[in-house]
Amino acid sequence: MSRGGEVTLDNQSSPYQLPIVKKSDSPVYFTGLNGIRAIAAIGVLSSHSFTAIKHFKGHHALPSMDIAGQGVTIFFTLSGFLITYLLLVENEKNSAINLPYFYARRALRIWPLYFFYLALSITFHRVFSPTTDLNMMSLPLFFFFLPNIAFSLNKCPPATSQLWSIGIEEQFYAFWPLIIGRVRHLTRFLVGFSLVLLCSQLIIRIVAGSHDHFAVSLSQTMRYDTMAIGALTAILVKNKNCTLQRLVAGRLPEILFIGLVILHCFNALRFLTYFGTMVTALVTGLFIASQITAKNKIINLETPWLNYLGKRSFGIYVYHPLVINALTLAINALPSERFIPNPVILGMIGIMTVFVAHISYEWIEQPFLRLKNRFTLFTPIQLSPKPTKIYGPRPRAEEAP
Repeated sequence: MSRGGEVTLDNQSSPYQLPIVKKSDSPVYFTGLNGIRAIAAIGVLSSHSFTAIKHFKGHHALPSMDIAGQGVTIFFTLSGFLITYLLLVENEKNSAINLPYFYARRALRIWPLYFFYLALSITFHRVFSPTTDLNMMSLPLFFFFLPNIAFSLNKCPPATSQLWSIGIEEQFYAFWPLIIGRVRHLTRFLVGFSLVLLCSQLIIRIVAGSHDHFAVSLSQTMRYDTMAIGALTAILVKNKNCTLQRLVAGRLPEILFIGLVILHCFNALRFLTYFGTMVTALVTGLFIASQITAKNKIINLETPWLNYLGKRSFGIYVYHPLVINALTLAINALPSERFIPNPVILGMIGIMTVFVAHISYEWIEQPFLRLKNRFTLFTPIQLSPKPTKIYGPRPRAEEAP
């Protein structure tokens, strides 16, 4: 390989061999995506923080919020969109997908934090909470990126249940690049795949009901359909689909997304039951398309703070349960007369989680991200500290966690 990033191989290579790879001179950046990541991370953090308040000494349970589960759906949809778009661009430019490069990028982005956090959480609870069941027998499931099975069995090591979603993403992306390189009618495939998966989940829930918690829980973790909706959005955006362009030309996608987030905060969409995640994914797909194409926006997600939080959203999502557990142990060890109000505890959880995520991003994730750039086919540039208002593609390489 030359320093310019070109691999000299047979030009007739299949989509599953090393193709001729050329680094793009037109990097890919979409406005607003870091802001969407930030919204999803804040939703998950807020919901789980409200739920955890009852574990602090002298505190009662606060109302739960459905926004945590839907925040994960937003992450899935955004991930499916961005990675699919980049794979489509690569396949178009190089007539193939470089699978070794793709899997190297995934490993360098996900594995360091994933395995570091797993070890950190087990070590922390062994030292500071020795009576906690560590569920060490489930570790092989985490090593092979099957934490959703441990989650469904309720056998996760402490503060690691949130990693089920990382496992689902790794499972999906194990086969998705192969499908892009092999299936001609991707749109039809994605629609059919999503409908089959949705119907399968409905059948499992109806048949198993309350008799088989594992089967129902496992089916609920199989959110491949939400990533498929993100992938479908990427195809429609890249092909400049006229119907999609008309749908996102106005402010309806923004209104729907804002309304969806607010309603989930107040648990007002529970009546959707089986279809809640599908609705959230569809609205998120429209919102993503709107953010990167529409000129007149209700909200501007290209702000320094949202970009900051969006870049660290992976760490915020991963670390927040351990931060909550650490604070619970510390505060509960205080004398009983030292009562700390709910807003203070919630603020401490938020600040400490962002702080830990920042340290992790700078010292754990960044070295691997720099290494990951060697396998990136789009040249990255830095964002301006004061981003200008840009509509549509803006030069920068991105890849979802």
